[in-house]
Amino acid sequence: SAVRHDTARPVLLFLHGGGFVAGDKWGMSNTGHDNIGRFAVESAFIGVMMNYRLAPAATYPSGAEDVGRAVDFLAGRIADYGGDPQQIVLMGHSAGAAHVATFLTTPALRNVATGVAAAILSSGIFDQGGLAPAHRLDYGAEEQQRTNASSIEGLLEAESPLVSVAEFDPPELHDQTVRLLAAAVQATGEFPATLYGVGHDQFSVIAQIGTDDHTMGDGIVDFITAITQCHECAPASARLG
Repeated sequence: SAVRHDTARPVLLFLHGGGFVAGDKWGMSNTGHDNIGRFAVESAFIGVMMNYRLAPAATYPSGAEDVGRAVDFLAGRIADYGGDPQQIVLMGHSAGAAHVATFLTTPALRNVATGVAAAILSSGIFDQGGLAPAHRLDYGAEEQQRTNASSIEGLLEAESPLVSVAEFDPPELHDQTVRLLAAAVQATGEFPATLYGVGHDQFSVIAQIGTDDHTMGDGIVDFITAITQCHECAPASARLG
């Protein structure tokens, strides 16, 4: 049931990974995502986890379209749970980060879905032109088609995201992160806000959020707090169907 509070709180909307073809808001493989919701609550935010359509049944830009639908839903409903519909922070991991990046850089989607204050891009894919075959189901077999889906240039014009990568992420994800960071430095002369998951891989870097391991959590809290200027918040949580 809806719970109303006197002070609206920032909203953390999380998109799972899964190589574009798998994953679920309830968790994937041997790690779950309930910790993200608990982390948001304990950090005085609203925690929201969502699913999106998967390849090959759904392809680019369906994931980004689903982000837009989720933001629209939150704009009309999250106040009932104590959230601020104008302070939505998107957090995507791996394929989820790719969908967030596409959403942020697609005007037709972004201009309709309002209220997004910032984004956290974790171990994401941003330059699809050189993707390995395993990741091409979402973007198509033609290299030019994948190149056209690149979100790097658009991200340089969007609100500065928090970019993170894990020490033991696959080399392809390291390469993707470096491409985005290098482009940002070349364009702005400034190094973007980043988090580096020392000692973690693609799965553990998400699973450890909200635990006694503060490798990523403290930086996420600091980033959201700085963006939203929310200092005295109380917890609540919600999920999207």
